Amino acid sequence: HRLGDYPFTFAFVRDPLDRFVATALSALREPINNCTKNWYWGRVCPHTLPLLRRLAADLLAHMPTALWKLPLGDHFLTQSYFLAATDWDGAPLNYDMVGQLETWDDDVAALLLHIAPHANATERAAARAAVRLPGRFRAKAKGGGDGDRLNASGSASKKAAVRALIEGDPLVMRAVCKIYAQDWACLGYQRPAICDTLST
Repeated sequence: HRLGDYPFTFAFVRDPLDRFVATALSALREPINNCTKNWYWGRVCPHTLPLLRRLAADLLAHMPTALWKLPLGDHFLTQSYFLAATDWDGAPLNYDMVGQLETWDDDVAALLLHIAPHANATERAAARAAVRLPGRFRAKAKGGGDGDRLNASGSASKKAAVRALIEGDPLVMRAVCKIYAQDWACLGYQRPAICDTLST
């Protein structure tokens, strides 16, 4: 966005572990036996954790140069990698604001104060409504709604169940803690406690 001649650069990020879970479930959503999208009769499928362990090992083996060998490989790249982009002249981008998915409404309101400083309250409310967070994400955001609308990775409640399953699994988390270490260090999210106990 440009404020007159001044470029205002912003980005939005999300919790690294939530992002890994959503990407992994999107990549591994083909039906197996009686399971559909890693879900069977209200619980996570038995095969899901072994698949995630295999995926974690593959990520460590192929990150970052051979991710094309994996389903949705580029989606596993860190957010820090994308934020390290450069402009047309090769200079690193400087961000005026980095918002978070989990605080979307508040961060969008703050963003609008920057890019439309002279707008009145009615205009700002209309602008916030125009960029309202999609319903499938709102359970993770402040003031979220039902959050159970399906997308490619499944509903928010299913992703929460898978996150709870892997968050204590050292085989998966060893890879996740290593790959996304910079995201936790730079983006303001709390690193899972298990990362402190694993040798990466």
